[in-house]
Amino acid sequence: MRHFVSLFVIAFAVAFFAAAGTSYADRDATPEETAKVTEALNAMGCTSFKEVDVDDNNVYEVEDVICEDGKYDIDLDMQLNVIKKEKD
Repeated sequence: MRHFVSLFVIAFAVAFFAAAGTSYADRDATPEETAKVTEALNAMGCTSFKEVDVDDNNVYEVEDVICEDGKYDIDLDMQLNVIKKEKD
């Protein structure tokens, strides 16, 4: 019986920590949001990108952005300020 309780506690702990590391799914940006992001990226000299998602922290995540100096993954806040620009 004691062995069963130990296994139950371990299984519960594993499930709990696995769930804690899981993030909510991003959502696709609306057409209006995509247009705003496109305008902001164009102003920075970037011409194209793969897609725009909005994460659960209300950050625009833009993948495979082609800019004058290379390819990037770029995160923008809701005011379209760059908060991350990482070389892809």
